[in-house]
Amino acid sequence: MRWRWILLGVGLVILGTSLGWAALSTQAERTLESLVAPDGTLKGPRVTAVTDAATVTLNCATTDQVNITALAQGVTLANPSGSCKDGKLYKFRIKSAASQTITWGAMFRAGTDITPLFAATTGSNKTDYLGFLYNAADTKMDYAAKAVGF
Repeated sequence: MRWRWILLGVGLVILGTSLGWAALSTQAERTLESLVAPDGTLKGPRVTAVTDAATVTLNCATTDQVNITALAQGVTLANPSGSCKDGKLYKFRIKSAASQTITWGAMFRAGTDITPLFAATTGSNKTDYLGFLYNAADTKMDYAAKAVGF
């Protein structure tokens, strides 16, 4: 007998065996369909790539991560569009040949432990990662992660 397992956050869900699928609620089926590709593998984040732009806007309805692949100018990371999900992590991956300034929309904010908001890329063809958790109660993108210079 072969079991199918899917890891969801810190929980584990048994989907079924080779003998058949377990009965799931309609909501559970929709959730699983959004996480699992037709070939049975887990879907990755929804990524949008931008080569270079003066303004970049994350669309929460279609994108989990924005990759800016060759930033050659200062950039404004504008307030997100679309319906952002409370508690969801949204990311920026930025690569630039030279250090470039970053200006942030008013919805982005830093806390006391990772502060201030990242102001300039590392440059030298290095990659910088920035992560934000959406806070629906405050309608803010909270600066939650920074890993730079890769």
